[in-house]
Amino acid sequence: MTKTRHERWAIGAIYAGLGLTSIATIVPYVDRATTRLLADHIRAGYPTYTQARIDSAVTTPGWLPAW
Repeated sequence: MTKTRHERWAIGAIYAGLGLTSIATIVPYVDRATTRLLADHIRAGYPTYTQARIDSAVTTPGWLPAW
């Protein structure tokens, strides 16, 4: 059975989403281990944050509420 054009497009979109999600998950950990650019950005925006809070903010997914 051959796949229709829409099925091939949908499968491609699924793989693209999986790839982007994987990258978005890995980047904060790589940044934390190397350049710490994200931590520096958070520190500049929130100067009263402690180092522990900044580290937590770097690794917390953006869709979770920061209580």
